[in-house]
Amino acid sequence: MDNQERPPFRDMQGLLNFALRETAREDAEGQEALPMDPERRIWLEDALRNLSVDLVHELKRSLQLLNSDKCLDSNELPGEYEDALDSITDTVGSIDLANDFQKIGGLTLIPKCLDSPHPGIRWRTGHLISTLTQNNPYCQKQVVRANLVPTLLKMIEEDSDETVRVRCFSAISSIARGCQEAQQELAKHDGFSVFLRTLQSNSEKLKTKAAFLLTALCRDNLEFRDTLCKMGLAEQIIGLLYTDRDSTHEHLLSALLSLVRDHNPARIECQRTNLGLRKILVDKIEECKGQESLKEEEEYCKEILDLCFGDDLVEDR
Repeated sequence: MDNQERPPFRDMQGLLNFALRETAREDAEGQEALPMDPERRIWLEDALRNLSVDLVHELKRSLQLLNSDKCLDSNELPGEYEDALDSITDTVGSIDLANDFQKIGGLTLIPKCLDSPHPGIRWRTGHLISTLTQNNPYCQKQVVRANLVPTLLKMIEEDSDETVRVRCFSAISSIARGCQEAQQELAKHDGFSVFLRTLQSNSEKLKTKAAFLLTALCRDNLEFRDTLCKMGLAEQIIGLLYTDRDSTHEHLLSALLSLVRDHNPARIECQRTNLGLRKILVDKIEECKGQESLKEEEEYCKEILDLCFGDDLVEDR
């Protein structure tokens, strides 16, 4: 095979598809797995090396487009800028390329894109941040140091577009999970208050994301449980459990369980008779019985009931 031949793929997804097609072809032909031909190996290594260079070049081209002042012009059609953000997001799904994006100065354009008058640009930027920081400690720290956390927290509460708010919350969640530096930044900028207010949102998506992140934070840090307990998280969740059941209840119960597990002050708070938590849990367990889709919710209720009211249950028996 000619080493200069252009590979039949242009990105990592294309490479995966190529490999799957080749494997399927060989399986169909009944070929056994054999050592790769040296010439084919050299070609593939060159193709991968060129692919990496090409993708960084594509990132730079997209960044150059987004650097235009037209990106902030409300009279400008946003299509090509949205396409550029989609292209970047597709590319930085690889951790190495996500790190390359930061190293070539990509984060410097993020504030500008978040400030765009076009919601399609703003939510795509939030999605890009999520992709960059997902399970990527290097990019998590770089985003924190770029001072993007306060901006994202503000947009969660103030942006006029729900999709933007949801994507910004996803970004905060990706930045914060497993990253102590990001979690301390959240505490510094009163992020917990933002999350508690988000629980009162009319958006199921936002409430679910807030409950999911609160669950993770309570699991990660006992100190956060103290803070959230004092801020009234238990009472707020219990109040939401009185509403008609929807998809958020499972995530709310998960957050409550993370709060009370190994944390006596939260359990004491949940035992307040005026909150009526015990009855809510008993009723929910009965409601969930025999429904496979509610099995996890039922398990959360049982564990919270045992942790908060275990002694009473023994006496009842």
